[in-house]
Amino acid sequence: MENMTESMTERLLWVHEYESCLNINTVCKKYAISRKTLYKWLKRYRRAGQDPESLVDQSRTPHRSPKQTSGEISVLVQQMRNDTGYGPRKIRDILLEQHGISLSERTIWKIFQRTPMSPAANIQSMREQFANPVVPGHVIQVGVLSVSVPLPHSHIVQYTALDSITRLRVVKFYRTHSTLNALDFIQHMRNAFPFPIVCVQTKIDTVFTSIVNPGAKTHAFSANVENMGMTHILVKRGGIVRNRKVDRSHRIDENEFYKTNTEWEPEELVKKMQAFIDGYNNTRKASELGNKTPAEVLRTYGEYKKMKQFKAA
Repeated sequence: MENMTESMTERLLWVHEYESCLNINTVCKKYAISRKTLYKWLKRYRRAGQDPESLVDQSRTPHRSPKQTSGEISVLVQQMRNDTGYGPRKIRDILLEQHGISLSERTIWKIFQRTPMSPAANIQSMREQFANPVVPGHVIQVGVLSVSVPLPHSHIVQYTALDSITRLRVVKFYRTHSTLNALDFIQHMRNAFPFPIVCVQTKIDTVFTSIVNPGAKTHAFSANVENMGMTHILVKRGGIVRNRKVDRSHRIDENEFYKTNTEWEPEELVKKMQAFIDGYNNTRKASELGNKTPAEVLRTYGEYKKMKQFKAA
């Protein structure tokens, strides 16, 4: 308001100066303004009956906006944005296909700008929903371990999936850490576990999500996981909530498996790790499981009580 008052006072000096000398060139030269500017404010001042308030800047927003998107459509666009994380192009296509509403990508982007989505709030909501898994397969923690064992002419990464309830594990090796390999592992994991999977939990990693917009469902990994009928959630970056169970299992692998075996051919590594994982799932008792093995915990759930051993091929 202070700036507006200063502007109004300055313009009032212009018009009073002109009314006293009636020489537009003199006024323009004195105040270093253009003739067009002075004529503009003189005209507005006289039309308003010499009201000083007429010299205040006025909003350029049109009084009527007949093409403005309705409130109901704006709410629908924002809801779709929050639920899916999709961008303007994808939401434009869904609006036209499912609702018969035609909006341009630019219009949808403007609606986004009015009420920006909060990815952090979305992620937190998802974390809370899956914070306390209740049945096997409710939450599967997925992690990646770079194998430190020297291998001839190759580098290998270990993908691990661990069920939060039973601690059953599935492992597979790949040459690189990539979104394509991560998706292949998810398919392998689904086939290996004996129960349906509801949620996949990963760390924030470019292979699993967009670093710029964590939690965006448009990333190839998240989109494909959703298409498989599962939910993808992310753990906090640098916070106390992490993939602690799968991280702990990786420490077990390093201390009990990799440190005791120093050099293998890749085929031999796969074979020995499979035997190690079978032992982990079926014979290794854990204090956090009440001194039971992961397979024994699984058998406490009625539909799996007849399963003697779990072998993740």
